[in-house]
Amino acid sequence: MTESLLHATLVELFRAEPSIAIPLLKSAQVPLPTFEIVVESSEQLSELVATERRADVVLCGLSSGLTTAIIIEVQLHQDENKPFVWPAYLCETRNAKDAP
Repeated sequence: MTESLLHATLVELFRAEPSIAIPLLKSAQVPLPTFEIVVESSEQLSELVATERRADVVLCGLSSGLTTAIIIEVQLHQDENKPFVWPAYLCETRNAKDAP
């Protein structure tokens, strides 16, 4: 089976039976809540409206051609929404045009 055929087959498997993702993730020790149902959602991850996000400081550690981003966000009080912003910070930092 070619790699592209294998990829397409696995994608279709998850589309046909989304709930199979749960035991696979649990076997990889990913903590998950209990779901009543698992359904497919849109795979389009583009932002239609640009959202400006600013971390307090973004540092880049360089070593042997590898870059490690260190995102600093000073929190003077608890922000319940911050855990939902962190993934966007990580993605945008990775995709930044001026990253070394």
